[in-house]
Amino acid sequence: MAHVGCDHTEVVLDSRELADRDLRRAVMQAADFPLSCVGDMHTSLYRLFQAVRAESTVALSGESADEVFGGYSWFHDPKAINAATFPWLATHR
Repeated sequence: MAHVGCDHTEVVLDSRELADRDLRRAVMQAADFPLSCVGDMHTSLYRLFQAVRAESTVALSGESADEVFGGYSWFHDPKAINAATFPWLATHR
């Protein structure tokens, strides 16, 4: 990573830990929106950001890049853009 001038740290996550009931409860309490995804996405991000926070106050993750750069199909669908509901709901009806 010397060619880009950054420090590289690996964070290894244990799948059994990610399935822990207490961890999932902590993730749900930390979220500011309902968690609709199944799997380890939110718990792994929670653990990753805990590791980042141990070393840094600010970090860039790439999360929400789809929203910022218009990566979802409904960003380009006039029906969804003009809908009287959330755009992602308009495209699935």
